[in-house]
Amino acid sequence: MNIFVDHYGRWIYPHDVEEGLLGLARSQKPCPILDLRGIPLSKPPTMLPKIVGLTDLYLGDNGLKSLPQNIGAVEHLRLISLGRNQISEIPISIKDRWHTLQIVYLGDNCFTKNPIDEEWMMMFKQGSIGNNPIPEPISPFWMTTQDALEFPERIQMLFPDDSSDDVSAIFFPLALDIIQNCPEPILYEVLFNGVQVLEDGTILWNEYFHTAILQKLGLEILAHLPRGSFVHPSLENTFLFNNTPLGNPLCS
Repeated sequence: MNIFVDHYGRWIYPHDVEEGLLGLARSQKPCPILDLRGIPLSKPPTMLPKIVGLTDLYLGDNGLKSLPQNIGAVEHLRLISLGRNQISEIPISIKDRWHTLQIVYLGDNCFTKNPIDEEWMMMFKQGSIGNNPIPEPISPFWMTTQDALEFPERIQMLFPDDSSDDVSAIFFPLALDIIQNCPEPILYEVLFNGVQVLEDGTILWNEYFHTAILQKLGLEILAHLPRGSFVHPSLENTFLFNNTPLGNPLCS
């Protein structure tokens, strides 16, 4: 942690963000995770390649219409998450990072065609087309938006309301494994729509998690919540950043 980012890499510098990014770069302090979500950016941050040790870059709700042309110069870039912006293309320099990139989330943007070469899509550990007007199917390697929207219903089929606890317990590990290995963050947005943690630590569940076994499954899924999913901020604070202690998590 320093004056620019907290322990989790979230931006905390209270003054001009461009000035802060330049200061972070000049400080030469390692910053492997840079989470700029929710920080207004008047223009693409071109000083990113100068930030020491940057591997995971989170952008979201920044008002960005483009990425910096030198994004490919971020030498060790492993993950890029674009969040809710108005980005429609990725600079060609990103190809210089094909050998380091492992996770690419296109987020909720304005891509009308796949900006990633299909031959490289199969090389990533995770890839998300997000909520973009890209014609589908995209590729056999990335889940489509429609599949993500139907995914919760398919999981719920494993846990009919009239199933006994013993039967549900048999399918529980299978469902958990399937969800944790799903590469599409939209799934979390769909599953946990309306779910939030109240001030006393109690979880307010939605209609999907209407049984004790599904709420137990929900807790296990949230324990592996990926950063950048479009869920209620209280879920990230509790399960990702550990800022909020849980009360009785199975109470609605």
